[in-house]
Amino acid sequence: MALWQLKHRLLSAAKEVSRLPSPQIIRAARLRLLRMHYEAGVGHIGGNLSALDILLTLYHDVLKPDDRFVLSKGHAAGAIYVALA
Repeated sequence: MALWQLKHRLLSAAKEVSRLPSPQIIRAARLRLLRMHYEAGVGHIGGNLSALDILLTLYHDVLKPDDRFVLSKGHAAGAIYVALA
């Protein structure tokens, strides 16, 4: 997928508020992320929390199954794990 296509899809999704994850899903994901960090005893909680909302939106509402997404912010891998769970 070209960058302009992803940008267009993101902007279209941003206009449709009903497509955003519900507050319950976001809260559950945040709690799962905090629990994961607590049990592991390591991690960048701030970096993961800052990326979690957009990752939830991307993986649950914007990206299609064949789309590829690369996150160069490697210390936010925990947020990807939670978004995909």
